[in-house]
Amino acid sequence: EATASIPQGDHDPVVLVEHTVIDMSGADCGIELTPFSTGYNARLYGVTVTGGASGSYGIILNTEGTGSTPWAVVDSCQVSGLTMGVGIQVVEHSPRIGKGTVSGCKTGIDLAGYGSPVVDAGADTLFLAGNTTGLVAADDVVAEVTGVRITNPSGGTGLFTTDSAQGTFSGLVITGGGTGIKAESDSVHTVRDSKVTQFTSYGVNVSVGGRVDLGTTGDAGNNSIYPDGTSPTRYVNAKNHLAELGPVMAELNWWGADPPPSTKFTTSTVDYTPWLTEDPLQGLVLFLEVARVVEAPRVWASPNPSRDVVRLRLLGVTGEAEVSVYDLRGREVRRWREPAAAELVWDGRNGQGGLMPPGVYFVRVGWSGGSQTVKVIRGR
Repeated sequence: EATASIPQGDHDPVVLVEHTVIDMSGADCGIELTPFSTGYNARLYGVTVTGGASGSYGIILNTEGTGSTPWAVVDSCQVSGLTMGVGIQVVEHSPRIGKGTVSGCKTGIDLAGYGSPVVDAGADTLFLAGNTTGLVAADDVVAEVTGVRITNPSGGTGLFTTDSAQGTFSGLVITGGGTGIKAESDSVHTVRDSKVTQFTSYGVNVSVGGRVDLGTTGDAGNNSIYPDGTSPTRYVNAKNHLAELGPVMAELNWWGADPPPSTKFTTSTVDYTPWLTEDPLQGLVLFLEVARVVEAPRVWASPNPSRDVVRLRLLGVTGEAEVSVYDLRGREVRRWREPAAAELVWDGRNGQGGLMPPGVYFVRVGWSGGSQTVKVIRGR
């Protein structure tokens, strides 16, 4: 269990944790960032946290700050295996979560407390795969979530909003699960330019007192919400029969057909007219096999850069491993096979036993279930 407590002071301290593997066997939490002051910046990069049934949290961000600076950044991190816990928990305040993978957890990412967290992988992607619930927005949080790929097992939920959570959710791809979006929040939040498909119960399920804006005539939803081969109960199921709430606004979306089947909406409380006549997101890549891809074993090189030996840390590789080293021109300089272990070593030498000069190399580790290549820098 690793806890980073940021000290008080007149400077702007930085907590940097990168290329670190944490096995949570017997621990309740992998990494917790707990500040004592507002003047700091914290960054987690390339961190892998693996949990188990006893773990509650992979990464906890309890991070303060003022202004627009992203005071805590989680980037290129992998969290997996917290079958009864949360992959990344935002307790309060406004961190930024970028690309990475959260898989095999009860909840992938939980945005809670208050503040304005940002989940945005930019040109890359954040994968939430095989979690019971992919993403939760709760309490009084005001979230900005963009470009997340969520794949769920049968019966799971992609996006769940509750309490008074609000914000904007755009560019999501939610594939599979019982319900794509479950809205219990009593504050209006918007969903735009997102694809929800292969759900078995509801595309969007709005509870009593819940609110969600899926699109209006003046602000088109441009969402694609359709089952794609399954036969769900509703595309949009609205239970918010309280008169003051009005209908669920769901205009200018694609429902998989023109016109969409009226029986798939709680028609008295869903305004889905007008609708789009074609899929606005048909060019959006669906990562239908994300769970299989992102749950593959990972390989980390450390230290990197290195002047001496490079240790290759392997997660989940079994059987025999084949290691190949290539130079920047793609020429193989060494290859060997050995039983897979938690750690392999490249001593910086070629196949003839000579030390390789400083430069950039690519080390490929192959095993029966796949392979991964990592870039290694040999320093002077």
